[in-house]
Amino acid sequence: MRGRGPGQTAERELSVFDRIALFDLSADGGRVLLSESGSAAGPVPRTYLRSTDGSDPVRLGQGEPLSLSPDGRRFAQSIGSIFQGPDSWQGSRLRLVPTGPDEPREVPGLEPAFHAVRFADDGRSVFVVAHQGTPTRLYRVDLATGRRALAYELMPPDPIGVTTFTGAFVTPDGRAYAYDYRQVIGNLYLVEGLR
Repeated sequence: MRGRGPGQTAERELSVFDRIALFDLSADGGRVLLSESGSAAGPVPRTYLRSTDGSDPVRLGQGEPLSLSPDGRRFAQSIGSIFQGPDSWQGSRLRLVPTGPDEPREVPGLEPAFHAVRFADDGRSVFVVAHQGTPTRLYRVDLATGRRALAYELMPPDPIGVTTFTGAFVTPDGRAYAYDYRQVIGNLYLVEGLR
């Protein structure tokens, strides 16, 4: 997992152990909410909060997180056997669904491969990510016209073994982001003198 916090000029490694899932980025871009479910965590996933400045992660407990509260002081968590992380997302078109009586409408020009990340702070655009290869691109899209502008290209410094980008988050002002990806690395051994 990697990210760039507010005021930072370069990305930073934000992983904890070996099997991270990113679940949220605080509105100010200062912290990420994540889950560790690899061999180091044991049989039950563990929830961590980590600052995007690279300081040590804080373990918050067992189970998988869902999201941070807007003030960043609480988080929702799934406890039990329902662990549907970012990998469970299925592509669909982006629709605006009002909370009032108006009808939903599609945002023009977006293919099913785009996944909405969050509304931008101007209320007239939304950030979307296209999980279509390497690097993954994060766009800011005008809701009225569908016009998109590249915000970031997300690419780990070592792309060897990167198979998928699994999640991306951005702050409403677009100044900070975080993303996670699956990287599979193996070892090759040369054995000589066997009979």
